[in-house]
Amino acid sequence: MKKLSLVLTMVFAVSVLFAQKGKVNAAASNLRSGKLDVAKELIDAGISHKKCVEWPKSYYVKGQIYQGIFETPLNDYKKLSKTPLVIAYDAYKKALQVDKKKKYSKKIGKQYVNLAIAFANNGAAKFNDGDYAGAYENFKTTVEIENSDIFANKTLVDTPIIFYTGLSAFKLKKYKEAIPYYEKSLSYNYEGAKCYAAISKAYSELGEKENALKYLHKGYELYPENLFMLGELINYYLAGGEPAKAEQYLDAAIAQEPTNVSFHRAKAVLYEKLERPEDAVKA
Repeated sequence: MKKLSLVLTMVFAVSVLFAQKGKVNAAASNLRSGKLDVAKELIDAGISHKKCVEWPKSYYVKGQIYQGIFETPLNDYKKLSKTPLVIAYDAYKKALQVDKKKKYSKKIGKQYVNLAIAFANNGAAKFNDGDYAGAYENFKTTVEIENSDIFANKTLVDTPIIFYTGLSAFKLKKYKEAIPYYEKSLSYNYEGAKCYAAISKAYSELGEKENALKYLHKGYELYPENLFMLGELINYYLAGGEPAKAEQYLDAAIAQEPTNVSFHRAKAVLYEKLERPEDAVKA
């Protein structure tokens, strides 16, 4: 009787295992049929079982389903999850973690292409709405995905996304986080003057004045005709302890735009600080 009981226990355990894996396979089948609601219900139930915890397919299928929920044009399916992209990405990462044989790396690399586009579009929408925290998280994830070793499009360098990741962080006053993204943008020669000025400002906010000044001068050296960079140098010296040094940059700015009233006004303010009232009146 004890032997029979043991056999029944083993059969039951095996049947449970196949039942849970069966739910994962059924979820994949329903995904292919476009039944996202059924697929989601099945994968959520199947993947929670301990027998599926180390099975990479379960996480790969979950990623596909939640990515499908984000991509579907049908509102009823879109309502199935509030954060489908995040869940999909987490599922893919978990699949890669437990996939010791690297069976799913290539497949997930292909899924990552559309996933990166989706995160980038989400980030752009949130940035335009003034939700810089949401934009930063989405852009940061985009960059992370595109830098993955398995990302299918190896030739892609999404420089605008790198730049806007830095800009979003900067707007959130996350200056330490912003600097590496700006420096990465510089390495691709993207928005050079703005990057130098932003890095300088970030270092200034962090209290690192030497680094702030170094990046301002480097930016001006590379982009001497860029009025944005000139403006930052002018403001730096006007607001700092060496206002006299602003004069040469104001002269350079006025040489480029002699009818720009703001430059002449700034020069007047400079002369007031230097106690040169006649020059201030003339300016």
